[in-house]
Amino acid sequence: MKKNKDVKYLILLLAVAVIWGFGFLSTTWALQEGFTVVMFNILRFGASAVVLGVVFFKQISKLTLKQVGYGALTAILLVAGFWFQTAALNSADASTANISLFTASSVVMVPFFCWIIKRKKPSINVFIAAILAFLATLCINLNGEFGHFSKGDLLALASATCFGLHYVVLDFTSKKVEKGALTFLQMAFATVGFAIVGLIFSPSDFTLSGVSAAGWGWMAEIVVLGTVFAYIVQTFAQNSVSPAYASVMLSAEGIFGSIFSLAFGMISFSWWIAAGTVFMAAAVVLTEGVRLKKPKENSSDTDTK
Repeated sequence: MKKNKDVKYLILLLAVAVIWGFGFLSTTWALQEGFTVVMFNILRFGASAVVLGVVFFKQISKLTLKQVGYGALTAILLVAGFWFQTAALNSADASTANISLFTASSVVMVPFFCWIIKRKKPSINVFIAAILAFLATLCINLNGEFGHFSKGDLLALASATCFGLHYVVLDFTSKKVEKGALTFLQMAFATVGFAIVGLIFSPSDFTLSGVSAAGWGWMAEIVVLGTVFAYIVQTFAQNSVSPAYASVMLSAEGIFGSIFSLAFGMISFSWWIAAGTVFMAAAVVLTEGVRLKKPKENSSDTDTK
């Protein structure tokens, strides 16, 4: 039963990777249809928090102050990751394919973050994967021109770093808070976080003027599939699957993002992009050397203190 449950979660995580891969395109289109970065993120996570608040009201009503703090901690990294990612997608000098593949590099960062935080040295596969991910980054960025990192590329790498840390922190907090309640807390605190960051750095972006009907349609898709469904799956899955393994499955979003970008004509085929995709896929496969958690590690009760 335990093995079947793990397989089920891995399949669901892969489904989330497909949704997030397409999400790079739908986010770009939503921004092109009039949303500002600030309002896009506030509405995305705010609407998701409302839906989750209704669905998991019973769990939320039992939260302690300590558990609320765990939710806030997890949300900080979520806010940083999505702020950098959305800013990158809104940048004129980076493609959706580049950003999606750079985001996938978080899978290689996770074992190293675990090494620093948990004092658990990664396997040799992880070190090889890091080299492959670096080569992928060079191929994707240089694209045969041997130039410099663009602003959008740097924002995407900053986003990947934040998401990598988010996987590690979520592995801890998902054992302290009921899964539905934790997902709600992440969305609620992310909404507040984006509002604060927006007020500080771009107060003029608090507007919805100019948002088209198509923009609202893409927002609905992102809220329902890319946020509510995706984060419920991730939060529940990480109680059974290690953060490194979860990040491996979810990092496939970068590959799907490139495939969708090519299919919808957002990028032209390039052997450099193809090589980068192969290198990143190889890095993802090698990182799977990290084993699933042992059953006894997953049997710890939720902390209700």
